[in-house]
Amino acid sequence: MHTAQVYAGFKPTIGQRVAAIATLVLAYLVATPLQAQTSSFEPRVGQEGKDVVWVPTPEPLVQRMLDMAEVKPNERLLDLGSGDGRTVIAAAQRGLEARGVE
Repeated sequence: MHTAQVYAGFKPTIGQRVAAIATLVLAYLVATPLQAQTSSFEPRVGQEGKDVVWVPTPEPLVQRMLDMAEVKPNERLLDLGSGDGRTVIAAAQRGLEARGVE
């Protein structure tokens, strides 16, 4: 028996409809403040509650790494665990096709 056949004759009661709508409204009200909090999130060195401690690479070290790699314009760079993207940004400023994956 197909799912469509099982639910074809289903008619929710007024109470079930009200409960479904109330659940959706509650979910929206709970999720909206959470989205606002995550959009202003700024990581800190040694931050608690994370699986891995995030430590930003100092800008002079980013530049030195790119110098040591002898990267050239139009080459590609893939930064795994790119954090705030500073290595990707620095590489793109040098003309590389750069992508970061966090």
